[in-house]
Amino acid sequence: MRQILYLALGMFLISSNIFAAEWIKINNTNFNSYLQVTRQGISADKNNQFVLEKKITLSNSVIKNKYTQYYKGVAVFASRLSSTEDANERWWGVYLSGIEHDLPDVVPVITSQEAINLAKKAKAIKDSTELEQVQLYVMLDKENKKAKLVYLTSFMVHKTYPERPYFIIDAYSGKIVDQWNGLATRDAQGPGGNEKTGAYYYGRDFSPLLVSSACEMKTDNVETYNLNGKTSGEVLFKFTCPENTYKAINGAYSPLNDAHYFGNIVFEMYKNWYNINPLTTKLKLRVHYGQNYENAFWDGQQMTFGDGGRSLYPLTSLDVVAHEVSHGVTEQNSNLIYQYQAGGINEAFSDMAGEVAEYYMQHQKGKENDWMVGAYIIKGANAAMRYFDHPSKDGQSIEHARDYNDSLDVHFTSGVYNKAFYSLATKSNWGIKKAFEVFLVANQVYWTADATYDSAACGVVKAADDLNYEVNDVISSFNLVGVNGNCMTPDPDPTPDPKEVELKNGQIVSPLTVSPNQERRFLIHVPSVRTYPYTYKYLMIHLFNDVGNTKELSELFVRYDYEGVSQKIFLSNMENKNELFYLPLPPAGYYHILIKGKKTGVLSLQAYYGN
Repeated sequence: MRQILYLALGMFLISSNIFAAEWIKINNTNFNSYLQVTRQGISADKNNQFVLEKKITLSNSVIKNKYTQYYKGVAVFASRLSSTEDANERWWGVYLSGIEHDLPDVVPVITSQEAINLAKKAKAIKDSTELEQVQLYVMLDKENKKAKLVYLTSFMVHKTYPERPYFIIDAYSGKIVDQWNGLATRDAQGPGGNEKTGAYYYGRDFSPLLVSSACEMKTDNVETYNLNGKTSGEVLFKFTCPENTYKAINGAYSPLNDAHYFGNIVFEMYKNWYNINPLTTKLKLRVHYGQNYENAFWDGQQMTFGDGGRSLYPLTSLDVVAHEVSHGVTEQNSNLIYQYQAGGINEAFSDMAGEVAEYYMQHQKGKENDWMVGAYIIKGANAAMRYFDHPSKDGQSIEHARDYNDSLDVHFTSGVYNKAFYSLATKSNWGIKKAFEVFLVANQVYWTADATYDSAACGVVKAADDLNYEVNDVISSFNLVGVNGNCMTPDPDPTPDPKEVELKNGQIVSPLTVSPNQERRFLIHVPSVRTYPYTYKYLMIHLFNDVGNTKELSELFVRYDYEGVSQKIFLSNMENKNELFYLPLPPAGYYHILIKGKKTGVLSLQAYYGN
């Protein structure tokens, strides 16, 4: 039985707008105090419920609960609350408040079938469709900021290029609110590999293929199907025991063997390292899709792989298989939409999973990660499809949030999160297995369907805190790519302000003693410049000592204020044994500095701006 919480939402956070729906953020303290009031007998609002959807036990035995908001029995799109089962019962997330002012009832005017028909009409679909899905939601309209009743529809259509169109349709008027293509692209013996990897043999170079006693390509976790050049009508693949040599195509020696073997590797990776089944069902892999199809995709139920063409070998490499399976992981957890920044995060998570799967399979042989996506399937001079260390090397991906715009393809906006992941995984005391864990827990617990770079980064930071990992490392990795994940950081400029020491430009404060949890606060003013480019070249705030261990002794936070309005919180963002904050072309204004002690020690501080 699902656990349900009935919440008096209208009474919570009295500062919220009582005349329209709006998002309310929940942090560790405010929701706890609210629940205590509710339990003391304040009348509950039966219209709003939070239903326990999933209970997750982390690797350190911390138990997280994930709830979905329902208004009068209809799920609220992108609402998410999570709690920690401990003495403090910590809560985090967002919920939609004031829905009743915009939606007195949730009775749709058009039916679910009419919504599907409207979506098909909008796409001028004449071909047959499959995997039709439709669900009623309450959603906050981004344009007029009002709650509305909508259908979220999707279906598969196999044309020259397969598509999985998604539509958000107003359940009263039938108007299309939004739309996007949600197709997420991407014991026996036998050969595997392709002309680029070289041939290898399962049962000799790698462990044997796991199949049924009748040599059907199925295990408890994976089933592999042969489409044989078609787009439907798949057949569970079966061969004559004990060896499968079917079939060589487009420079690959047996894509069926590769897909089946790697599918089992991906399942094992999720199960053995993170204690989860990647999907709620078996992994269903369909191979030899269409003719000269240079892609792979997840369609909501299964993974499908083309045989490639002039540019690509068959797409059944380990990282591509893990990539497509992990689109399923995302859909069945955070359900990130496949557009805007959420789409880039969706793609990046799958890219990360592909790299982790490669490490899972190869690390015992002493092999290091190549930090490339699709390196084993791409033909010609290009080394890979995408890169983690410098995403812009592919000529299209971005690697900093400042370069994002809504018109970019999600495969290219993924570069921001790919680079952040690379930065975190290559830090000391981390590694790729540990780094992926915080992204996975964020996907399971904290990310919402419409997540942004910043909000999703906050979820990764929260996950690191849940796992007792070094939060500042996560924040600095995101800061490197222009993403603010500082949802947990203390405020360098609290109200009312404690006493701050104002620094002159270039002034050194030494000795500066710190102790555990002690806070030392300073301030530096960067004046305006009257000539182009109307700012100084840089601002540097340096926390250092002779030993070079300031990161062990303290954490450095910086907050920018302009005309009394808080703009942003930064952390030290340079790879250095000491704490070093560097900001090019700093805007004029006040920069509040917080040094929070971790251990007892002696430091020096210098803040300076100039050209």
